[in-house]
Amino acid sequence: MPLSRALPLCFEGLSERCHPLALLSRQGTLRLLAEHPDAAAEAAALLPRLIPPFRQALADSDADVAMAALAVVAPLAACVKAALAPHLDRVRPPIARKASGGGALAKAAMDCLREIEEACPGSA
Repeated sequence: MPLSRALPLCFEGLSERCHPLALLSRQGTLRLLAEHPDAAAEAAALLPRLIPPFRQALADSDADVAMAALAVVAPLAACVKAALAPHLDRVRPPIARKASGGGALAKAAMDCLREIEEACPGSA
């Protein structure tokens, strides 16, 4: 299956709560970003299709779903690097809202914001 089809499906599945769909989509997303030979070029082109399901998962009231969304930020930022910069106005605010709380979710959100800054320096 081409990355242009698989990666958006995996991102849409980040909001899943039922096993095994949640596991498949979360692990699939991480593995595609890390291991697919064309991930950097193709994922950058797919960002407009990946951001909406990412934001939907991040806004979910289920902390596990939000944590799954945060878990893909670092691999995505590392993969697409500066190509993420034009989309930061849609990515950073929902992450920052999660960072304003407390606990593990807030820590993960702060870590994500740092990862974005490292991947897109000077975009603050």
